[in-house]
Amino acid sequence: MKGKRSLFVLGLVLLLGAGGVSSCRSSAGLPTAKELEPYFDGLLRRAGLPPEVKKEILTDTVISEGLKLHLTIFPGPPGAPAVVFVPGTSIYALAYAEFMYKLSKRGFSVIGFDPRGHGLSEGKRGSYTIPELVRDTGAVINYTREKYGRDIFLAGSSQGGIVAFYTAAGDHRLRGAVCHNVADLADPDSVRLTSNPTLSRVVKPLLGPLARLRPDFPIPISLYLDLSLEKTKFFGDARKFIDQDPLALKSISLKAMASLANTPLPVPIEKIPTPIMVLHGEKDLIFPLDYVQKIYQRLPEPKNFYLAKDRPHLLLIDYVDDVLPAVEKWMREMMTRPGPNSQ
Repeated sequence: MKGKRSLFVLGLVLLLGAGGVSSCRSSAGLPTAKELEPYFDGLLRRAGLPPEVKKEILTDTVISEGLKLHLTIFPGPPGAPAVVFVPGTSIYALAYAEFMYKLSKRGFSVIGFDPRGHGLSEGKRGSYTIPELVRDTGAVINYTREKYGRDIFLAGSSQGGIVAFYTAAGDHRLRGAVCHNVADLADPDSVRLTSNPTLSRVVKPLLGPLARLRPDFPIPISLYLDLSLEKTKFFGDARKFIDQDPLALKSISLKAMASLANTPLPVPIEKIPTPIMVLHGEKDLIFPLDYVQKIYQRLPEPKNFYLAKDRPHLLLIDYVDDVLPAVEKWMREMMTRPGPNSQ
């Protein structure tokens, strides 16, 4: 085993040191919003949304550490509580248009954003760390407090659920956080989220040192997640959706991979100050149910666990109507509690 591990490490070092290998590219040269309009129209149609939805969507930008982040906003009625939304691995806020639109129709202003290096935001494509995405989320929370008031929830899906979880662990300004998937990335057991846990267990401690050598070396997402197993309603499976999407990331940087493998939570799970609702699909093939439940059991009250029976990973894209009533009910309950701004 030790010999195989040494050969693997040597192979990685040679690979990362090879000349002529491309790094993550910048956001320059991406299609413009105007050029993407026909594709986005198709996404809205597939989600079953009426054509007039386009007139309700607002866009804006916010600066996070010198980078301009793209916001997709579905405004609610005046004075409505707000929800900041973090999208999942590879994609961007508008991919969750059905969830954001229908949540806004239930009386919430929903502010989705494309994290750095994703979607229409600035930054090298796929080059980020979890702490950087947490700071991006904080910048959008600041924007939301200024524009929409201080009754703010956070929500996120998949990788965005992890970012929401990490943000909620360190940000005391939130009414609550709805996390579709959670993880403790520094926990050795988090290798179970990858397509090859045995190999990931070997590689996990090596990623940090290698990322310091070549931080922007691109790692194909298919190398650590088998998205072809996650079926979608309109594209066959998640990998096919990402392959055909003009903005979706096909790879992430080595520094992103290292961060996803090792970033600790800012506080122990038992001391997270924000009320947490965890969403999970019973047939999710990426996040094992027992792994998520183990984290949930350690959370302090108030908390809530919603298990979507017989549903796969893509809850907030393909099964919005299944989960939305429970999400709204929980957030309304949290609104009856003293808010963080009254304490």
